[in-house]
Amino acid sequence: MAKKLILIGTDHRIQQSVTKGPNGAWLPRASPRFHKLVTHCLRKLGATTILEEAHPEQEKVAPTICSEIAKELKLSWKAISVGQPNVADALYDQPIENYMAMGVVPLPLAGQYRLPLQKEREAVMAGLIGEALQAFDCVLAVVGYTHLAVLAREFHEKGVEVQALMFTYPLVIDESRA
Repeated sequence: MAKKLILIGTDHRIQQSVTKGPNGAWLPRASPRFHKLVTHCLRKLGATTILEEAHPEQEKVAPTICSEIAKELKLSWKAISVGQPNVADALYDQPIENYMAMGVVPLPLAGQYRLPLQKEREAVMAGLIGEALQAFDCVLAVVGYTHLAVLAREFHEKGVEVQALMFTYPLVIDESRA
């Protein structure tokens, strides 16, 4: 059987199942469209495991939508990343009111793609995806949207069937306001 990789490129904030409230407490965060896409990839496209660009200790900081789905469906979930987590690195966003109160207009697309750092991160992710493809026939990997094309091309060139999907709201901080 041919190996298949389903890649979802997204904004990391969309991956999160919780958000920090104004008083610092974790609040549940619904993301029905992202949840629907992930379950579609599992149930209809045949993925049997989930890899996610998140910190290795992400579950200790805050769960992601993908890790919650994996628990619900009794599937394996694995974080694929480089580095150790801290609260500032966790995948969560603040309510848009917090940004506005600080006088910050959220522009998440502004920033620099640091090639040496990203190349290293993509090499680590590609290695972990490759390991998963040895164990599973169909792998779902959720990565930041800047890594989508790099990883899709790499695995396509290796003869893996790749389905690359983009799911992001690049200028939206709070999906519930989309």
